[in-house]
Formats: sequence, C-alpha cells, structure tokens
Amino acid sequence: MNTEESQSGSHRHHLTLGISYILLAMLFLAILSLISRYTSKNVPLSMILMFQGFIGWILVLPWLYAHGWGMLRTERFGLLFFRSFVGGVIGFGLVFLAVQKISLVNAMLLNSAGPIFVPLVLRIWRKVPINHLLWPGVIGGFIGIALILQPTKSIVNPGALFALIAGIILSFSIVTNRLLSYTERNHTVMFYYFGITAITCLPVSLYQWVWPSFWDWCGIIAIGIFTMAMQWFNFRSYHFAKATVLGPFVYSSVVYSVILDWAIYGEIPNFIAWIGIALVCAGGIWTILFNPTPPAQHPS
Repeated sequence: MNTEESQSGSHRHHLTLGISYILLAMLFLAILSLISRYTSKNVPLSMILMFQGFIGWILVLPWLYAHGWGMLRTERFGLLFFRSFVGGVIGFGLVFLAVQKISLVNAMLLNSAGPIFVPLVLRIWRKVPINHLLWPGVIGGFIGIALILQPTKSIVNPGALFALIAGIILSFSIVTNRLLSYTERNHTVMFYYFGITAITCLPVSLYQWVWPSFWDWCGIIAIGIFTMAMQWFNFRSYHFAKATVLGPFVYSSVVYSVILDWAIYGEIPNFIAWIGIALVCAGGIWTILFNPTPPAQHPS
C-alpha cells in the first residue's frame, strides 16, 4: 500500500471512530435523561446532580493519577467554572425537569437546538459577525421550535420552555468548549466539570436529602456512569473528526428518543411536530456547516 492510500485509509478510520463516538455519546444522553424521569420522582434533582458530578469526578481520578496532578493547573478557571455550573448544573437540571413534563423526543430536540443559537452567542459574546449564509438555518430552526411548542394550541408547557432554555445554555457550552479546547486537556475539563457540579450541588442536596431506595440508587449510579461515558465519547469524537462533520450527528439523540418513546410509551410525534423536528434538525445542521470557529484570543 502506498503512502497516499495509507493516509486515505487512516482518515476513513478516524472519521469512522469520530462518528461512532458521537453516536454513542448521544445514545447515552438519551438514556440517562430517560432514567432521570423515573429517579427524580423520588429523589431531589439536587441530589441527582450532586451524585452525577461526584461519580464522574471519581471516574476521572485514575486518569489524572496516571498522567500527573500537574495537569490540573489552568489559567482559565473562570471559563471552566462557567461551563461547569451553567452548562452542567443548570443545563442538565433543566433537561431533567423537562423530561418530567414532556416527551423525551421533544426534550432532546429542544435541548439539541443549541447550534441554532450559536451565531447569536458568538455575535454578542465574542463579537464575531454573523455570516449571512446562516440566516436560513437560524430562521428555519426558530420556525421549527415554534411548531414544536405550538403556543397557539394552549399555554406553552413549562417542560418545553425548560428544554428550550437548556438548548440556549447548550449554545454557550458549545462556544466555551471550543475556547477551552485551545489550551485544556479533555480530562482536565472533565475533572473540573464534575468536581464543580458536585461541590455546588452539595449544600442544597444535603438540605433536601432523602434516603434513596435500592432502585433509586441504581438510577443515580447509572446517570453518573452514563454522563461520564457521554462526556468522554463526546470529547473524544472531536479528536478524530471536525465539528462540521460530527455536528449533524448530534441530532441522533432525537432519533434515539423517538425509538425509546415509541418502545416504552407507544408515543410518536404528531404531523406538525414532525415538521418542527425536521426544521430544527435542518436548521441546526445548516448553522453547524456554515458557522465560523470562535477566535482563540482573549481566553477569559
């Protein structure tokens, strides 16, 4: 095999790994969100989030032990805290609240609408001009969100608003992840992510403490493990492929959610919701493909 063929085969291998990893990450996200629907009926969200962070933090420690504690040094703690508290505690908390009140597929879809808001976040936060090619995706995505919320049908379900706000928060996390990727290792980011989540949720969880049952413990532990796996596969996928290639596969969480909702509850979206799903997915993919990379300067 010549050098060109070898490089081509290696590229295909890496691309396959990247896509496989992002598909696994989105599967874990859908599953852990579904588990939270049942666990949160008996256990306060503060406790679920605290143990979610603590379990993930414990799972990161062996890697840090093997590679040296010096990897914890960072000059971007403010950005790490913002990503961890806003994206982790508030973002996941809103998703867990959303799945209690609306279908899993709608919760996953509205949460996955984050890429649609990224151009606006970059414009406001990083002063990056909005590429005019992005407007069809942004406008189409907003129309899709309106069709899913169906505000004229009745008072908008609070669960849908929770999921939509989580999606907006996700757009900030996307930009923050990219900024951190210039200087921080994946496991360093995850150490602070899980540690900050656990510490910030600890006081409220102690105040709201209830002793979980055996099955609730199973749910809590599963959420922690699946979250760690989701974060690791998500981070790792971008090591093998570009964001513009992997971005569209983020919407596989919607496909998984449709299957889970149908298999467990016998629920499928109505016709208007299907149109909304298509528009949000198309709008998100459009903005991923045409969105500029946030600049690396000014890290704070």
